[in-house]
Amino acid sequence: MADRFAISFHETFSLSRPSLAQIIGNAGRSGALNRQFLVDTSLGTNYQKAMPRYAFRAGLLDKRNNLSVFGRFAARLDPALEKPATQWLLHYHLAAPHGPTAFWHYLVRKRFLPGNTFTDDDLIADLTEFLRDVAGKAPAPRSIRSTVTIFTGTYLKIDGLRQLGLLEEAGPNIYRVPAAGPPPLWALGYALAEYWHRRIREEWGFAGEDGPDLNGLFRQKYRGGRYSFGYPACPDLADNEKAWEILDGARLGIEVSEDTGFQFQPEQTTCALICHHPRAKYFVAR
Repeated sequence: MADRFAISFHETFSLSRPSLAQIIGNAGRSGALNRQFLVDTSLGTNYQKAMPRYAFRAGLLDKRNNLSVFGRFAARLDPALEKPATQWLLHYHLAAPHGPTAFWHYLVRKRFLPGNTFTDDDLIADLTEFLRDVAGKAPAPRSIRSTVTIFTGTYLKIDGLRQLGLLEEAGPNIYRVPAAGPPPLWALGYALAEYWHRRIREEWGFAGEDGPDLNGLFRQKYRGGRYSFGYPACPDLADNEKAWEILDGARLGIEVSEDTGFQFQPEQTTCALICHHPRAKYFVAR
C-alpha cells in the first residue's frame, strides 16, 4: 500500500499526460499494467518508475496496477488524456482529501484560491509544515524542493494539466491562481459521488471495509447501500416529491413535481437513502 504521506514517488518528474497515456494503453491491453511492456516503451528508466505511481495517484490505476473505472473510461474514450473533463478528474484524484497523495491535497487546499499569489519559498514552508506537523516526518530540504518543482510543473507544463488554467507564472518563482472555469457537470458529479461516498462511510467508521478501488463502488464491494428513487429497488419516481418535502428542497432552490416528471430540477440534482446495515444489498422491487 502506498504511503499517503510520501513525497518522493515522482523521481523528480512532474505529471506527464503522454507518459500516462502509454501507461493506460499498456494496461488497457490486458486490464493491468505489464511491467515487461514498459521496457519496450519510449519511457526512460526513471519514468518507468514514476509514471505508474502517478497513474495510481491520479486515479487511473488501482493498488494492484489494474485499470480503475476511470482508467478504463479514459483508455476507451480519451486515450491521449486530452479532454478537459479527463484532466479535471486527474486533478481531482491527485488532490482528493482521502486520496493517496496527502500533501497534494494540503497544498491545493491552502494555495489554490482565485487571486492568490505565492512563491516557491511559500510552498517549501507549507510542505515542511505538512511533513512535520501532519505527517510527523523529518523534512529533507532537497526532497521538499524537488517536490515543489514537480507540483508547480504539473499545472504549468503543456503536457501536464496546464489546460485547466489553475495556475500561472507571475514572475521568477512566483505563481498566481487565476479564476479558472468550472469543470464539466458530469466530471463534477463523478467527483462528488466518489467524495461523499467516502466521507459518509468515514463518519460512520467503516470506510476501511471498502473494496480496493473505485471499481467496488459500482459492484457494491462495500458495507451498506445507496438507494435513489427511479432505480430498480425504489422504482417510483413520484417518491422524489416526498423526499423533497422532508429535506425542504425549496430552501435549496430545488423543484420537483408532476410537471417535471418527478425529476429534480436543476438537472444533475440527486437524492438518495443511504443504509449502513452490512446486509443491505441492491435488489429489484416487483
